[in-house]
Amino acid sequence: MTSLWLDRALDKLWPPVQLWVHYPDSEGKRAKAELLDAYDSLGPREKAAYDADVRQAFLRAHDSDHVIAYRRVKSQFEPVAGLSMSTLEPGARSDAYSVSVDDVLVHWAQAEMPLSSRAYGHEKEIILRRDAEPVPVGEVKENPTLLPRDKQVIDSFLSKKPKTGKALDSDGRTLRRMSLGSEDIAVWMGDKIVEVSTESTRFDQQVLRYLRKSKAHVVSGYGKPSYAKGLRFEVGGEQLYRDQWDGYVLAYVPGDTSPIGKLNYSVYEGRYQIKMVNVKPAYRRFGVAKAMYQHLMAHDKISWDSIDAGTFTDEGYAFRKAVDPGFRGGDMVKSNPTGSKIGIRSVGLAELNEYGRKFSTGAPVTFEYLRGTEKSPRLGSRFQQDIEPAGRYMTHLPKLLQSIPRGLESKYESGEITFRNPIVLTDTLDDELYGEHSWKARLRKYFKAKGRKLSEKIASAGYDGIVTVRVSTEPKFSGEIVDLTMFHPASNPTGSKIVEILSVIDTREYEEVADGVFKPIAGSGHENECDRCGRMHEVHAHVRLESGETAVVGTGCMRGESIETTKAVTKAANAAKRLGALKAEYKKLTEQLAAWDEAWNAAWEEILTLKLPEPVRKMHRWIRDEEIIQMGDGNAMLFLRHMRGSEPTRDEMEDLIRQWRLDQMEAKGFNRIRHDIMKSSLKEVEKRIRKLIPPPPL
Repeated sequence: MTSLWLDRALDKLWPPVQLWVHYPDSEGKRAKAELLDAYDSLGPREKAAYDADVRQAFLRAHDSDHVIAYRRVKSQFEPVAGLSMSTLEPGARSDAYSVSVDDVLVHWAQAEMPLSSRAYGHEKEIILRRDAEPVPVGEVKENPTLLPRDKQVIDSFLSKKPKTGKALDSDGRTLRRMSLGSEDIAVWMGDKIVEVSTESTRFDQQVLRYLRKSKAHVVSGYGKPSYAKGLRFEVGGEQLYRDQWDGYVLAYVPGDTSPIGKLNYSVYEGRYQIKMVNVKPAYRRFGVAKAMYQHLMAHDKISWDSIDAGTFTDEGYAFRKAVDPGFRGGDMVKSNPTGSKIGIRSVGLAELNEYGRKFSTGAPVTFEYLRGTEKSPRLGSRFQQDIEPAGRYMTHLPKLLQSIPRGLESKYESGEITFRNPIVLTDTLDDELYGEHSWKARLRKYFKAKGRKLSEKIASAGYDGIVTVRVSTEPKFSGEIVDLTMFHPASNPTGSKIVEILSVIDTREYEEVADGVFKPIAGSGHENECDRCGRMHEVHAHVRLESGETAVVGTGCMRGESIETTKAVTKAANAAKRLGALKAEYKKLTEQLAAWDEAWNAAWEEILTLKLPEPVRKMHRWIRDEEIIQMGDGNAMLFLRHMRGSEPTRDEMEDLIRQWRLDQMEAKGFNRIRHDIMKSSLKEVEKRIRKLIPPPPL
């Protein structure tokens, strides 16, 4: 949604940015100068609205008010004003700068600016303001650089001390890369440093070269003998139920009190069921998991035949098959529409009975839910929002147990929903809710997608909902539930594709939250039932289907359509929101103008009752030899040289009296110029509304 003032600013700034993106360097330099001048020419409201748009795009893209940006090394005297940089980490020799949100004039994340096209040579580009003050943070020779603070982290790791830098982190025993995807690089094993990095980036290679130059004994973790021989173990557990023992095996490295591996199992009627095996990433591929299995079998005097096959991750399935010669786990794996060799069970399925409802993969279930209507803040990878599937997130909670604080009813939604074919998962396969074995990470790995694409793939596999189960507690309970019905092909009764967007309507009312900035009021619109998901939507589209029929569909229920259709509905939805904001602004200006007219008429009636002063013939105060007839002390005067005779006519006298009365109105604060500005603004908003409303068919 854009306001009137933002639209005005974009109209002025768009041409030079477009010239910069699509034309040669000579034209581009001129374009930057024009861009800076265009920004300086913006009015206060235009500049405030545009700056807010830049700030919103910056924070949405980086989750911070600072970002590291890069620029090819040129002259150190190169002016900063209008300088273009890229937030994409370079592969060539570059300078790195810390750029504040207040330094940025144009950002690539601004959807309505040409930089959002990310044309060749302008990938993830920003343009700085005239008064920008980016802070140099060093020269980048590779992608990315090994900064001095990261070298300090490596030195601390060599001394077995914890320290955190820009891209590296060490707890004294493990050296981990935090940027470009978190991964362990090296780990202390006794008196040796073992390289566990896959060297998937040049940065890892730099770190390993730095380690190898040290005096420490550094060895590769691949192709070497197992380091699990010196492990010590702890076995324990408790009897929670009759005839069932829940136990664990913990593995420790010498001199460390924190376990590096954990195996959870249960025993019922003499049969062992492995519930979970987890080894810290830095110690994997060293035989730790196998050693815990062997210690359990030696401690309880059992063999592989006593251990039942259960639910596996991909790695767990491959591990069990490798260490157990008699393993036949493949016989229990069901086929899967995605064509995976291991099947959908590898993601860690579960079952749950809760509040009289049974949740099981593939079994229809109807339940009552509660969900918040406000959009969650974007926190990136903190809660794995960067990989989670798209959809409506909710919790299972019967109506009788729902308790919403008074005054907050509009922020929550409750109802009943049916999943015809849900997928029910354990929330995690280890102790970390947002680790590499969380339900989000497992689905991403299994379907090889994230976000909306992940939801589309899950729906194409036949599932219309996700139910997560917390199995590490007793009793078990449901966690996050995701409604995917809007992505499911079966949610369209006719099975027809959308071939034309007839109209998109935003029925919500808008309110002014800042000067010239309007936002929708949740729950203020007229809801329409969606022909796909069956829910009610305030923003909906009228579409034509492949079969020739028309339908009403929520804009969020069109996911999975063609790229052209998605682009068309996004464009139409943005136009509908802009139209709603303009209508709210039109209403505001109309009310202000009506209130002004009403106050003017009341004041004018009062002025008409005042006694008129006597007109006086005198010489003009400032103009030499100019005789006038003046009424009062204001601007109500007649110049004798403009009069038809020596005495004023009736019409001239009426004009003099009207001028005097207008002087009295202005003294009361009624300025006609302000009235004319409001009328001009109203006409401009009306013109913009007419542009957005399509003409009626002939």
